[in-house]
Amino acid sequence: MRQAPVRSPLTYPRPNAPRAFREGVPELRAFPFQQWSQVAAHCARSTLRSAADYQEVAGYYPLREAIASHASITRGVHCQAEQVLLVPGAQSALDMAARLLLNPGELAWIEDPGYPGAQQALRNAGAQLAPIPVTSEGMNVEVGQKRYPQARLAYVTPSHQFPSSVTMHLAQRVALLQWANQANAWILEDDYDSDYRFSGRPLDALQGLDTAQRVIYIGTFSKVLFPALRIGYLIVPLQLISPFTNLCSCTHTHVPILEQLILEAFIAKGYFLRHIRHMREIYAARRAILVELLQRELGDLVEIQPPQAGLHLLCWLPPEMDDQRMSQRAGAHGLEVIPLSKLALGLPQRGGLVLGYGAVNEQEIQAGVHQLAHVLHS
Repeated sequence: MRQAPVRSPLTYPRPNAPRAFREGVPELRAFPFQQWSQVAAHCARSTLRSAADYQEVAGYYPLREAIASHASITRGVHCQAEQVLLVPGAQSALDMAARLLLNPGELAWIEDPGYPGAQQALRNAGAQLAPIPVTSEGMNVEVGQKRYPQARLAYVTPSHQFPSSVTMHLAQRVALLQWANQANAWILEDDYDSDYRFSGRPLDALQGLDTAQRVIYIGTFSKVLFPALRIGYLIVPLQLISPFTNLCSCTHTHVPILEQLILEAFIAKGYFLRHIRHMREIYAARRAILVELLQRELGDLVEIQPPQAGLHLLCWLPPEMDDQRMSQRAGAHGLEVIPLSKLALGLPQRGGLVLGYGAVNEQEIQAGVHQLAHVLHS
């Protein structure tokens, strides 16, 4: 019998100019395309010929070395280049990890509210979703241990929780690692945009605290470079290198080699870190003006907690206000906002709107807030 196609809850934006407040998209107008093109031309002329045959399933080794070095220096990740596997984006990494680590019917902790792509990947693997509430300290590990102690996996975004923007406190991180070790469970750490932290250096990853080899770390270049690049990566425990490599060989052979060559050279020449520093300044300024304008025009109606990292914030609505209805009305006025209830597995106690500020400049943010204030006040 032919199975019904899998429906995805993800709504990827169409390739057009972003509107306020599209979430999950970086500022592409500030990307150094000229430098990228120069590096690409050099790689095509001098390196591609020697790499034109089939390549290692896990990816171009110099790029894996560069990623291991970057993750170690900036995120406190402990790994060797052999533990880095390149995949076609973070969603592919989530799908592979869920299928490899879970049997159908097994329980998986997942943040509630949380990232719909992770929800779908776990569902596609046949997992039973175990929603764990998110507090100001991140995923509530104590609730998970009480309700679902027999779970086999936990999915978390500890550095910058999606969509609440909270950072998981150290006590919760330690508790999660202890549970995984005792329960012989796995942790999927999705570190999707932690390069953009606005106060102090980026926080060390959960993987760096893991002494029992229970954490699978997932990273992507979609937010720090551009989404169409389609290069993500997994950093897996030593005992999982072979199973994950075998699965890669069954799914995509390897990520396109020219893009890998360009990215490795882009990192080696220092362009990558320079771009991150430049964009961090831009996003910090946009976050500041968005927070200021929301407080000025909607401070009597909404609540916000200025995020310490990332490209979005969560705007809490009054309890009596329907966030999905407000999202639809905002859409009719040319805005793109995500209702919090759409990201929840249960019914949230209060509605909210996720506002992205990465892809829109200060003038567009100002116009967007003014329009949003009109929608909510009316």
